[in-house]
Amino acid sequence: MAIVSSKKMIAICHYGGEFETYEDGLMWYSGGEAYAVDLEVNMQLVGFKQEVAEAIDSTVDGMLVKYFLPGNKKNLITVSKDKDFHRMVNYYKESDQLEVFIMKESSPDKTPKKKPVRRPPKRLADTQLAAVLPPADLGPPNVIPLNEVIGIETANEITPILDPIPINPFPIVESVKALVTIRDLAKRFMSSMQQLLESEKVDKVLGNDDFCGSKSLFAVKSGA
Repeated sequence: MAIVSSKKMIAICHYGGEFETYEDGLMWYSGGEAYAVDLEVNMQLVGFKQEVAEAIDSTVDGMLVKYFLPGNKKNLITVSKDKDFHRMVNYYKESDQLEVFIMKESSPDKTPKKKPVRRPPKRLADTQLAAVLPPADLGPPNVIPLNEVIGIETANEITPILDPIPINPFPIVESVKALVTIRDLAKRFMSSMQQLLESEKVDKVLGNDDFCGSKSLFAVKSGA
């Protein structure tokens, strides 16, 4: 069945790029390569794919053919059978060329791997600048003098710690010393008392002798 008009048409086949969607929904194809394939008379979809495969140096396995309707850049139309291919050619029969987008169907059993995030390498200029710049002056360190009194506020009252009462490790020795001291004092007291008593005895003896002498003397004077 002849589906291509006698006028020669060229299919601009885009391959290897990707679609981008703008905020208004319009789609735009960027990147990849473009190949020109002649649309011959009585060409079918299988023959068209074979021509495209030879142009892009690939095979027809998993090949998808898509296109935009005239005046519509928001929806991609998939060409999956000859009827779809005929309709595509009829839409652009008044033109001498049409745009076709060739894609490869991904295997359903294979999950695309996520690309690792690449960190941008450091620029040489930044490294040299860091080596040239002097270290930043952070000012003198915040040092507190040793003789400065620091006021500290606290919610609880701080009880001062009293000095511990010294404990004599030798209580028996101290007791013995005290007893010896008391004994010495007692001896001194007894010695003093004994001396005092002896002095009183002497005084009494001397007093009696004086009295007798004075009495004799008084008697002598009276006889006279």
